[in-house]
Amino acid sequence: MIFLKKNIDESCNIIISKYEKIDIFIHCAALVTATNLKGWNCKFEEQSIESLDLCLDINTKSSIIFIQNLINLFKKSEFPKIILISSIYGYLGNDFSLYEDTNMFSPIAYSISISSINIIVKYLASLYGSNNLCINSILLGGIFRNQNEKFVKKYIEKVPLNRMGNENDIKGLISYLSSNLSNYMTGQNIILDGGLTSKI
Repeated sequence: MIFLKKNIDESCNIIISKYEKIDIFIHCAALVTATNLKGWNCKFEEQSIESLDLCLDINTKSSIIFIQNLINLFKKSEFPKIILISSIYGYLGNDFSLYEDTNMFSPIAYSISISSINIIVKYLASLYGSNNLCINSILLGGIFRNQNEKFVKKYIEKVPLNRMGNENDIKGLISYLSSNLSNYMTGQNIILDGGLTSKI
């Protein structure tokens, strides 16, 4: 974490030296479930505390460090926007049947880290609402990344739109949350999953 914080601090110092304000900030750094890390993509009893620590550092703590460093620049914007990228696995329990007969597994660290993002949004929305800060998270469903064919097949069978998501599906919501059209929206965890959670 010391190394990560040092690098984020250095990046923020560069930003602070170059800009008088920040209007839009999008945080999408993540240690995802497909990461090839020892003690990560494996059965629960084999998941390591080291991978949990790293996941919390990258997925959760990094967003806090960025915002702490840059908060004064956000305050100088008329309607600053912060968007944190999250996941439906921070909202509901995992469907482990999706991983049967595949080389994939979703570690508990990922769900813990992502659910933390969702409460960060509500905390900061309450704290900085008087500064017109609009902070929201986007809870993504499965994004296609050439995953195991069995996983993909089982996943899309559960999605009303009958497919996994892709980058283009996220653009519209990012545009809305970045614009003045969303000046009255803050503290929200917005689900973007093709309808998967509508059946739960």
